[in-house]
Amino acid sequence: MKNIFTNNPSSIIPVKSYSNAFINKNAILLENKNKSGIYLTPGVRINKLNGNSYVGGGLNLAKRVGDYYKESELKRNPRPIHAALLKHGHTNFTLEILEYCKADELIKREQHYLDRLCSQT
Repeated sequence: MKNIFTNNPSSIIPVKSYSNAFINKNAILLENKNKSGIYLTPGVRINKLNGNSYVGGGLNLAKRVGDYYKESELKRNPRPIHAALLKHGHTNFTLEILEYCKADELIKREQHYLDRLCSQT
């Protein structure tokens, strides 16, 4: 799946939003267990410091997003979102669930959001 940073997610209304990825960690993991869907910035999150966003998807959002809370995973697999989380901390990120969808629709729906967000930049 493709994942990118963008700086204009304002026209998309999420189905769930967690204003502080650090404080809301338990709710994020519990409420998204065994649910497939698309998220904004890891499997995410909006960086409150610079406005950058990251679009991703996962078959099990709790597992996918849960990896972002593991420092060893962030360091093992360097990606821009991992570097941002290590640098700025989870407190500076908002996690938004853009939609829940069936597993066989994940790639199509993720591309839909990537296309929408990229067309706004």
